[in-house]
Amino acid sequence: MGTIVGEKHFDLIFLAIFISMLLASPLFSALVARVGRNRLVPIVFRFFTVWLIGFSLVIGQTGQPSFWTGCVFFVWVSVFNLFAVSLFWSVLADLFSSDQGKNLFGLVSAGGSLGGLFASLIVGLFAGSIDTATLLLLPVLLLEIGLFCFRRLQTAAEKMTSGNPPAIRLAPQQGTGGTAWDGIVSILRNPYLMTICVFLLLGKFCATTVYLQLINVVANEVEAIELRTKLFAFENGIVQVLTLLCQLFLARLLMSRAGLPTTLVVVPLGLALGFLGLAFAPTIWLTFGVQIVVRSGTFGLLNPAREVLFTVVTRDEKYKAKNFIDTAVFRGGDVATSQIYKFLITAVGRTNIPLVAIPCALVWASTGWFVGTLQSRLAGKKSS
Repeated sequence: MGTIVGEKHFDLIFLAIFISMLLASPLFSALVARVGRNRLVPIVFRFFTVWLIGFSLVIGQTGQPSFWTGCVFFVWVSVFNLFAVSLFWSVLADLFSSDQGKNLFGLVSAGGSLGGLFASLIVGLFAGSIDTATLLLLPVLLLEIGLFCFRRLQTAAEKMTSGNPPAIRLAPQQGTGGTAWDGIVSILRNPYLMTICVFLLLGKFCATTVYLQLINVVANEVEAIELRTKLFAFENGIVQVLTLLCQLFLARLLMSRAGLPTTLVVVPLGLALGFLGLAFAPTIWLTFGVQIVVRSGTFGLLNPAREVLFTVVTRDEKYKAKNFIDTAVFRGGDVATSQIYKFLITAVGRTNIPLVAIPCALVWASTGWFVGTLQSRLAGKKSS
């Protein structure tokens, strides 16, 4: 959609995505308050299915997506991606305990990475022989397969809790109650959830800083566009491999043996060392190396660990507050960090930004240790 929307419109597009998240999150919370998990997932999935069919029909009639169709579709895909992923992890946090999450969430994340890899390969294979309108129907089939898997998982979970009190067994069929604004209120009132938001935003700033520094170094040192493309493609390939290795092997090992606090500080501390190196030797290869460590560590370690954080909160918070954090706070972090980076360029100069970012990375690590330790205490109280 980048060829349709155009680079000069992306700032407005990202703002539209953020506003859409702010509007959609309370509507989702209102739905969570009224319907249980058994109905919630099918309703959300079928809602997105209707949109996909609609886009397929519109594009099929026009032949080529128009500018406005491209803009709407770009925003919709961003909203769909974050909401679908957030709902998926909310369900898992609802079904599995903290210890189960430490053992399983890395493997589950690996499944998501493999799914994204295969989806790219399928689109690459059939994009030339199948028109866009028909290709958009493939996600409809995948959403239905996802619903089938959800029902199987739900049945297995109900069998596991069949010996529990009726109130617990009936909970998945009931809405959480409350209002559409409970998610935001819960974050403001709950220091644990607020700390998760701070941890997410600090990570956003640090990761964005590395990426923008990399963009600047490549622009200054590599003139040929083709070579730039090859470098970023090579970097992305290494990140995908390392991410899968972390998800398959390292995430479970760290979370179950070293503990969640240790898992949450590995990447921030590594990034602090990376910023120190970039402050004195901002070479293109070191910058690429730091970017690879940040991306693979975030996707492979921090994301599964962050999902474990939500296994100890209430069901209402697992859906309402978590959704707001995963959507509005997440995209708001993108908007805020880009503006902070622009300010720092003016205030301290681009070459001094890594020095400024070192304390931020250390605070990020401290926040991760704090929230991880608090999660361990809450998990212990919940199991006792």
